[in-house]
Amino acid sequence: MEDEETLSSVAHCIEQLRQSSSSTQEKEISLRQLLDLVQTRDTAFGAVGSHSQAVPILVSLLRSGPSGVKMLAATVLGSLCKEEELRVKVLLGGCIPPLLALLRSKSAESQTAAAKTIYAVSHGGIRDHVGSKIFSTENVVPVLWEQLKISMKNESLVDGLLTGALKNLSKNTEGFWSATVQCGGVDILVKL
Repeated sequence: MEDEETLSSVAHCIEQLRQSSSSTQEKEISLRQLLDLVQTRDTAFGAVGSHSQAVPILVSLLRSGPSGVKMLAATVLGSLCKEEELRVKVLLGGCIPPLLALLRSKSAESQTAAAKTIYAVSHGGIRDHVGSKIFSTENVVPVLWEQLKISMKNESLVDGLLTGALKNLSKNTEGFWSATVQCGGVDILVKL
């Protein structure tokens, strides 16, 4: 019974997010409901994974939604990354460019949401050939080092998450060390 209820609730949230007539407030409510489902029900992962529009809609909201919607979409996407299959779908869905844009925003909350999701999506391990290509193609490593260079004095949660993501990426991302050297990552490591 709970599986059907979860499937129905997930489908309803995604449909609300798909509707262009939904207001920003309605989208935020639907994103919070979806996040709650993912965080409290194990069956929600399968329900989101089986919905063909879930990840594309979330990435679209991350790319072009209002600030609050972007943060919530990033948080939902990060939560989905707990399951490997969904983590790959999130990566293939094009989440990296909008996450990097959100990371560069002036809002500390936006930066934290982006950093948490980048950290979550970087957990592919040594056999993550798909993620390795995507992280390399999107120049994630230089952006993360640059962001660390900017915020290094703050000793914030964002710095810890970015450092963790860089650690994850050092295991599998093509060109990680050459990109690190080129953008001054070694000096940043020494200062840290």
